[in-house]
Amino acid sequence: REMVTAAALLHDIGYLISHTGHHKHAYHLIKHGELPGFSGSEIELIANVARYHRRALPKEKHENFARLDQDSRELARRLAGILRVADGLDRTHMQTVRSVRCEVSDQEVVLHITAETNPQVEIWDAQRKAVLFERAFSRQLTIAWEKPGRGKGRVRKPKPAPESSRMEG
Repeated sequence: REMVTAAALLHDIGYLISHTGHHKHAYHLIKHGELPGFSGSEIELIANVARYHRRALPKEKHENFARLDQDSRELARRLAGILRVADGLDRTHMQTVRSVRCEVSDQEVVLHITAETNPQVEIWDAQRKAVLFERAFSRQLTIAWEKPGRGKGRVRKPKPAPESSRMEG
């Protein structure tokens, strides 16, 4: 929890250097900055999670990812997958999504999100960014929208984009 929280707080820090490649700049700023209370291996993990919050999937041919041990690589994939979906749920930066409740089964993870108005853009972006999450957890991601106080009933699951257009930009 601490690792994904730190990565979530710092994932866009690379914008201080440049918009283009800000995820790569975030890795370097986190890796070479001081994060009191975290060990060197924890900082490396946090930096990798921030690095993979967008664009390329983690690959062992990437030097920074290869430095992680096998367990940390698996954890980095999972945490980066979570961060990508969370980042998508804040696509408009309007804090439209008020809460998230997670329901897990053997084949699927359902995120029940609460929002006053239809969070269509946020759901679309979260689904678009779900590839790493689904691979890391070996489960399909479904997002269900609920209005506060109304309970279940408004389910939005966008149609998946063709594989060629699911690349993140």
